[in-house]
Amino acid sequence: MKVACRMWIVLLAAVLALPLMAQERSDDKSSSRPIAVLVAPVYDFGEIEYDEEVVHEFEIRNDGDRTLELFDARSSCGCTVVDFDDRIEPGSSGRMRVKLNPRSLEGAFAVGVTVFTNDQANAQLNLTIKAELAQRVAVQPGYVRYAAARGSSNGRVVEQLLWGADGHEVAITSIESTVPFVDVTFAEATTDAEGARWLVRATLRDDAPAGPIRGVLVVTVDHPFQEVVRIPILGFVDDVFTATPKVLDFGLVDLGDGVESSLRLKRSSLEEIELISVETTVAGVEVEILPAAESDPVRVRYVRIRLTPAMKRGSFEGVLRVRTASPDMPVVEVPLFGTVS
Repeated sequence: MKVACRMWIVLLAAVLALPLMAQERSDDKSSSRPIAVLVAPVYDFGEIEYDEEVVHEFEIRNDGDRTLELFDARSSCGCTVVDFDDRIEPGSSGRMRVKLNPRSLEGAFAVGVTVFTNDQANAQLNLTIKAELAQRVAVQPGYVRYAAARGSSNGRVVEQLLWGADGHEVAITSIESTVPFVDVTFAEATTDAEGARWLVRATLRDDAPAGPIRGVLVVTVDHPFQEVVRIPILGFVDDVFTATPKVLDFGLVDLGDGVESSLRLKRSSLEEIELISVETTVAGVEVEILPAAESDPVRVRYVRIRLTPAMKRGSFEGVLRVRTASPDMPVVEVPLFGTVS
């Protein structure tokens, strides 16, 4: 009786274990898959010539236990041709061969290639090729930078020299400035260098407003592989006078015997410009242009402001005006306000 009971227990345990064994076999089957590994996803060709076709082979490894299949490869640029091993057995490596034709590109660039696989965890592999195209059209210095001031003729003309740098003769057919107050001309330059050289002259007009300058010279050329050259324009136009502070805020003041402050005026132009007079719209405020001090730069002057006991209590608000001999900035105005306790 005891033997029979033990047999039934063993048989029952075996029956109960069958689903678990089946589940383990099922898990083992589901974990069996290809594993795609892109060994080095980025390759940099460095500097290449405009007519130079270059080739690189990327390695794709299969670390799984099933065959890795590569279905397709798509490039972000029509400048590439891709071929590849479409089946990679477990433990083996395959090759993805990428050929680059850079004729339609310029400067430094990066091209992406997406590879589609049967590895569900890595259904898409992304690889990148980089390169920098050797210069086709040279420009020296290669940028237009202004440091000018309203009312001054200094620093308003910047010149560039342009030529074919890859053995092709180049000629300028047109130039356009994206900055409305920068005029540009071009002419063939006279130099001892071999091949044609072109002189580009960019002139900042007198009516250029104060503030930053940002834009581009768009140069159209007849180079067989590059139609457009872009030359950055940058810089700043200073106003004739810069006032510091820009606002005279006295806050809450107790006049007592009077309160004094000062306004600093800096002239950006190298040319001497006379300060004619100073005035304010606030009653009881005295203002005076001080003589130039030996310790200050030649282009810096000061205005003294004095709040006198004659001012009424309460808030005051107005402007301080400095009149100058500059036709570009005949008046410098600074807000003035506060409260007399």
